Amino acid sequence: MRFFATMLVAVGLLAAPVEQAFAADRTPLSLSLPVQRVTLENGLRVVLSPEPGAPRVGVVVSYGVGSRHEERGRTGFAHLFEHMMFQGSGNVEKGGHARLIMGRGGNVQGGTAADVTQFYDSAPAAELPLVLWLEADRMKSLDVSEEKFENQRQVVREEVQGGLNSPYIAGLLRLDELVFQGYWPYAHSTGGSLEDLAAARFPWVKAFHDAYYRPNNAVLSVTGGFEPGEALSLIRRYFGGISAGKLPEAVDPPMPEQTAPRGEVYKDELARTPAVYYGIAVPPWQTPENHALKLASIALGGGASSRLHRRLVKDKALAQEADTSWDVIKIGPQLLTAGAKLTAGASMPEVKRIIEEELDRLGKEPLSAAELEGARRKAQLELVSYVEDTLGRAVFLGICELYFGDARLLNEELPRYQRLTAEDVRRAAAKYLAPARRSVVEILPKAEVKP
Repeated sequence: MRFFATMLVAVGLLAAPVEQAFAADRTPLSLSLPVQRVTLENGLRVVLSPEPGAPRVGVVVSYGVGSRHEERGRTGFAHLFEHMMFQGSGNVEKGGHARLIMGRGGNVQGGTAADVTQFYDSAPAAELPLVLWLEADRMKSLDVSEEKFENQRQVVREEVQGGLNSPYIAGLLRLDELVFQGYWPYAHSTGGSLEDLAAARFPWVKAFHDAYYRPNNAVLSVTGGFEPGEALSLIRRYFGGISAGKLPEAVDPPMPEQTAPRGEVYKDELARTPAVYYGIAVPPWQTPENHALKLASIALGGGASSRLHRRLVKDKALAQEADTSWDVIKIGPQLLTAGAKLTAGASMPEVKRIIEEELDRLGKEPLSAAELEGARRKAQLELVSYVEDTLGRAVFLGICELYFGDARLLNEELPRYQRLTAEDVRRAAAKYLAPARRSVVEILPKAEVKP
């Protein structure tokens, strides 16, 4: 249950036909997206990436607010406002934003993460004026009433509870807490706790909205079929008059270094078979170590040819599935997860031994030439597949501008992977995947937990 389930998958951006087409073409991959950056007088950052003749536009508003900005005892507010943003504004009735866009052949969605809340609009190119007007109206005049707060509080609580009622989810949330222990920005769930949501008071929630949902805390990214001058004129007309606000001081404490393994056994009454997941904090995106570890994780558990799948699923039949995953892009450290769902009767100690052996091996032996090239290609194809989609491009450009101050950094992503050597990957794995930096959660069905 990552409430921002990957900001890319959440909006359906993985285009398999595109990935297959690129996979068949072995020429070097590259990105050269046109990027125009403008900051309005009220502080709104605007990123334009036109694609002449494209039939659709993607519009994403990225607010610099997420669960990392929540206080202890007041969690879930960012997720709550993801919902509140669809409850009407000064000139739009409740649910009207979605109805207007979908009625014209478009789609809308929202997503909350630790560092950002994003709102996505995909629509025919001719509807760009409508999309921009709608986004500006809710930025300027969202209907934040006690009645709508109470209504959406219940909806969010049900959504959180629904996630907790899914097998393995609560155990994975516990893994997040272990990995980011002592680091409040990432140590609590983006969805918020049921207790905090129940105790929330309307004045607290309204103050949270007033503090963060400001133009000077947002990036507006527009991609697809539009003319930049016309789009910028519309943006200035609709967004230019929205007042900026004084933003709260950024809270960015250092993350404590983990110096010893952490582990826990978690009883999951909903799980049918045991599972085990290792979590490791890795350096942020836009660092060489992050990209090197992404390649290591793909070699370790990124598909049917990966080391964990071969040993645990194919060769020994100890697991139904064995893989690795990354959480959403963060400003700070990301979470790498490696794990397996065991087959009936499989030995948990043996499965753990194999996963730990393979984690150790990544730091001792360089990847083979075939593994390195395969992992590099997979990582690059994943990115290309996302940004080939108009909306996916807007999502990524907004993240690059909001987190790292320059949307043009997206064009530098593919060469970062190309420059990495097998020794770079080994060195990063030896440093960051070491036993002392690992946290592990064994998830056991109720019947397998010994009293």
